[in-house]
Amino acid sequence: MNPEKYKKLYEHELNRVTSMKDKSLITRYGKMNDKDKIDVFYKVLKDEKRCPTLQKRIKRDTHPASGNGYILYKLYNEKLAKEVYYKIDSNDSAEIVCYHNGDSDDKQLVDIAVARNDWDLKCKSGFVPVEVESHLQSNE
Repeated sequence: MNPEKYKKLYEHELNRVTSMKDKSLITRYGKMNDKDKIDVFYKVLKDEKRCPTLQKRIKRDTHPASGNGYILYKLYNEKLAKEVYYKIDSNDSAEIVCYHNGDSDDKQLVDIAVARNDWDLKCKSGFVPVEVESHLQSNE
């Protein structure tokens, strides 16, 4: 990317990052497809020390697990006592598992785009991202 385009894009993303709440930034990221824009968005988030959970998600999304590993994400809704886990493998497929009061009540195998859309919808409906202890694990 040429320096002029980078500067313009950086200023645009800086304006967004400084004016939006974390939840809106997460939703915005879910709608982004352009690699250059995602890279600059990530840089601005880091520079502004905003939304560390989203920074980690972007880093994992742009540097996927290699081999037979997978990446684990988690959302939680305290009011509903629901947890949702997203297990993303190196083949760009995702397993979504929902738990209600500790019991599994739904399990889906979907492609990565469907998982991202599901994540965004749940974030809009009151679910919040939760840090998972070990993000990169082996299937062995």
